[in-house]
Amino acid sequence: MLGGEAPLAAPGALRATGGCRGEAERRLHGEARLGGGGSSRRRAREVLGWPKFPRSLERSAPGAAGEARSLLEMPVQRRPRPVGMKAESCASKQRRRGCNCELLGAFVLAVGIYAEVERQKYKTLESAFLAPAIILILLGIVMFLVSFLGVLASLRDNLCLLQAFMYILGLCLLIELTGGITALIFRNQTIDFLNDNIRRGIENYYDDLDFKNIMDFVQKQFKCCGGEDFKDWSTNQYHDCSAPGPLACGVPYSCCVANKTTVINTMCGYKTINEERLSVQHIIYVRGCTNAVLIWFMDNYAIMAGILLGILFPQFLGVMITLLYITRVEDIITEHKLNEALLEGRRRQKDDVELAGAGCCMCFPE
Repeated sequence: MLGGEAPLAAPGALRATGGCRGEAERRLHGEARLGGGGSSRRRAREVLGWPKFPRSLERSAPGAAGEARSLLEMPVQRRPRPVGMKAESCASKQRRRGCNCELLGAFVLAVGIYAEVERQKYKTLESAFLAPAIILILLGIVMFLVSFLGVLASLRDNLCLLQAFMYILGLCLLIELTGGITALIFRNQTIDFLNDNIRRGIENYYDDLDFKNIMDFVQKQFKCCGGEDFKDWSTNQYHDCSAPGPLACGVPYSCCVANKTTVINTMCGYKTINEERLSVQHIIYVRGCTNAVLIWFMDNYAIMAGILLGILFPQFLGVMITLLYITRVEDIITEHKLNEALLEGRRRQKDDVELAGAGCCMCFPE
């Protein structure tokens, strides 16, 4: 004790005595957290009965007394907000976009399943070649799973899930771009590949209703016949020139030139395969569907560019938004950890100074 003055009883020392007016201390720290200012701290210090810093202590150790006073009167910082609150707008946009894609994927999946169930009723082939239902099912599954992963990652602010979603979406985008560029570079090989597949489909034209409907629609819409040309129909067993029946050496009705002034003749393509192009061009379409579709794409490049942009841009935008969101979450986590470390360091420093500045502990009666 210095100069007969009352000893300094620090809050840390009072807590160490095990029950010396703990309720008052809790009130003090509660008011400090609420930011009550210096008056509330002085009132709480009077309730606790803490003595002022002795003048002799200030004269003998002014640095320790000033440091203790500054730590006691230091405003307590509020705890940082939970991770993800600062990125709420970005997260909400990510969740809305993911939910929309998830609903779209579920719709595509449902349509594909329904189409496949209906196709199985009339299916006579074991192959799933050019089955639109299978394509829709696979597309719907991929869209639903990827969208669900993105929604779950944004809801949980999980960095691993966010990174997985970004990488999967980027991989899908890269595969689409690579496939399109490869098809343009190897254009002749792509055309040959399409012609071969169309010929295989023509062989099973009357057995696969899916391919039949697609082929009839393409031939009517683009005014074409067959894959490379109209002679591709000779690969079908019913249209082969050596086959018995009225369809031999002919083409389907969807290859016939539409003429609104005459009566519809479903047998207009009868005995046309073994004829020359110039002699039958007024009866049936002699141009192949592969070239017809490619010419339509080149004539309507603006429409195709808009369709491709509508498919690829949302994926690219999703990758960039996810990357920004990951960066934001990482920054918030780092800031949160830094604030926690600073608060913990201040608590420890405050306790050390309080214990070092107290000459002895004074326990008040309850």
